[in-house]
Amino acid sequence: MDIKLIGQFIKTMRKTQKMTQSDLAMKLNISPQAVSRWENGECLPDTFILVDLAKTLKVSVDLLLNSGYPSNQKEEKFEVLNVPKAFDAFKLIKTYLGENSLFYIGMINGISKIMNFDFADALEKNIKILYKEAIIAALNQNYYVDKEEVEAIFKDNYKTYEFLKNYDNKYWKDVYECNLRKNK
Repeated sequence: MDIKLIGQFIKTMRKTQKMTQSDLAMKLNISPQAVSRWENGECLPDTFILVDLAKTLKVSVDLLLNSGYPSNQKEEKFEVLNVPKAFDAFKLIKTYLGENSLFYIGMINGISKIMNFDFADALEKNIKILYKEAIIAALNQNYYVDKEEVEAIFKDNYKTYEFLKNYDNKYWKDVYECNLRKNK
């Protein structure tokens, strides 16, 4: 446990919530000086305040004490930039084997059934939705996902990028904060 890193994480999360040190202190019924000492790495928050601090900063206590690094994060990185290539491979199967091929029909029907939507239609008309679904699946499996790679894929689709960035998944929020620190 690195007190300075925990302090930096508290500061980052406080700013993400658009709070001043005084705002955070008031919410926790403590002095602004206490918040300053945490953020400067002089001391850690008292144990009785950790749960309230985590709730206020919208993170888990585990994440807070691990300086923003999720303890359940897989070391394996999900290669976001390979997602378009993967879906291009589906299109190549149709091209090379034909849309009446049992392989192609089985693949499309199987995926459509599991995903509960028309995969062939999405492959032709809504490819970015498939990209989003693949990334969300990786996040839900706790893979490391690089924020910059997500930005690269969705740079022309801000709404989808914002959805993924704010995806209501504890892990994604954790990764987002980890990436902020890594990119400083």
